[in-house]
Amino acid sequence: MRSKMKFIFVFVLVFSGFLFLNSCETAKKKIENITFEDKTVVYTGDTYAVEIKGELPKGVFVSYENNYKKDAGEYIVTANFTDTTDEYEVPEPMTAKLTIKPAKHEYIRFDSKEFVYDGNPHSLEVIGLPTGVVAVYTNNDQVNAGEYTVTARFQGATKNYELPEVMTATLTIKPSSCDVIFESKEFVYDGSRHSLEVKYLPHGVYAEYTNNGQTEVGEYQVTATFKGEVDNYELPKSMTATLKIVEYNINNIKLEDKE
Repeated sequence: MRSKMKFIFVFVLVFSGFLFLNSCETAKKKIENITFEDKTVVYTGDTYAVEIKGELPKGVFVSYENNYKKDAGEYIVTANFTDTTDEYEVPEPMTAKLTIKPAKHEYIRFDSKEFVYDGNPHSLEVIGLPTGVVAVYTNNDQVNAGEYTVTARFQGATKNYELPEVMTATLTIKPSSCDVIFESKEFVYDGSRHSLEVKYLPHGVYAEYTNNGQTEVGEYQVTATFKGEVDNYELPKSMTATLKIVEYNINNIKLEDKE
């Protein structure tokens, strides 16, 4: 009877130890205070990633799927956990969104510019446009003197940059100066009327003279005043030149040799 009781006692003791050991094996530790949050950045050309926050126990590791991105876009990143110690409850995979927003173009310029009328078309141009983006202009390519507001609108596809907003600049074409010549001149008295004349006047500009058209011997200051309506030229300022009529002198007459 005693041996039987002893056997039962040993059996209960062994079975209890088995249950204790088994409970120790299944009661794994929990990993807490680990978060995986969404992240938003603006494109710079650098590589971005989403990472967990919190400290993993020694022997527990995390790996990522669809992480480490450079181009603008939205990416769903998965964090997977591995326990090499077999002591912890492995967290379920976690997901977060990595958003890389397109950047704005900071180096695009659309400058106003001045030209002088020369009969050729003049235009403005946007500089610093990235590959794939083009500017479409309104009121560009002008010939005549004046002030023009030029508008640039942008088209094209670029993954990492926003299309620029509409831009404007001023194209100015200034009237050209009239390169006229008003020279003094000397005549020999011959009884007829002599005059000076402005040369190289542009079309639409004319000169009015004061003290021009003289007959008698003498020295005369002739003034030319300019009038007209021309868009592309500045009217010249008044100019003066000397009209001189000298006495007839037979010694100044050259006789041609007769053959």
